[in-house]
Formats: sequence, C-alpha cells, structure tokens
Amino acid sequence: MNRLHLEIYTPEGLILNEDVDEIEGPGFNGAFGLLPSHTPYFVLLKTGVLSYRKGDEWKGIVIDSGYAVLDDDIVKVVVSSVESVDTINYEEELKTKEKIAESMKSLSLDSQEFFDLELAYRKSIARLQAYERYVKKG
Repeated sequence: MNRLHLEIYTPEGLILNEDVDEIEGPGFNGAFGLLPSHTPYFVLLKTGVLSYRKGDEWKGIVIDSGYAVLDDDIVKVVVSSVESVDTINYEEELKTKEKIAESMKSLSLDSQEFFDLELAYRKSIARLQAYERYVKKG
C-alpha cells in the first residue's frame, strides 16, 4: 500500500518525519487533503490544524503560516512554528480568545495592533479546534 512521507520543518529544523496515509490542512484558499499518488501540489498554509492519519488513528498539530509541497508522495511542510495538542490548556485558551476578541473591538481595522491581535485570535481558535478534535474526544 502506498503511503505519503510527511516532513515538517520549522526554523529549528525537522520536527516530524513519518510515513502517513492521509493529510489534511488549512490552505490559504481553503482546506485541502492529500492521499498517496496525488499529482504534484503546492499550497500556501495559514494558521490552523494540520492533521495526518496513520491507519485508523488521526493526529494533529497547530501550525503557523508557511507552505507545503507534494512531489512523488513526499510532503514537505515548512512553517514558522508548530504546537502539540498535548500542551493546550482548553480553559485558559477559551479565556485568551475572549480577551483578544474584547481587545480587538476598540481598535482601528487598519492598525498594526489589530492585525497582530487577529493573528493571535486565529491561532487561539486553531488551538481550541485541535483540542476539541484530538484531546477532548467526547
């Protein structure tokens, strides 16, 4: 059975190097999925949850922006940072998301502070989604 070889890189180097059956991720223009024997593919990534399946088990990590390239069943993902779902404190993250949302209300939409908070808000949502999918499980 064909598999994909997934490599995830951050500025610190290679952080994941595994053979997987399927990959789903947050593309800049929408979610995407990859299976073995897919045609060559390039996608810009946005902050979100990158998921991969080995057999019947799905795993996920929170990623910041970057890109992914698929060629000959090798997927190389290059992102600015990753975060394991195991490190997420759900209750604290809910509070953080609400604080960020409240802070954004008083800012001009074209300010740098609003832009920075919007990125933090997106990452907070990704953390919550990852926790709900991979940790909470019912």
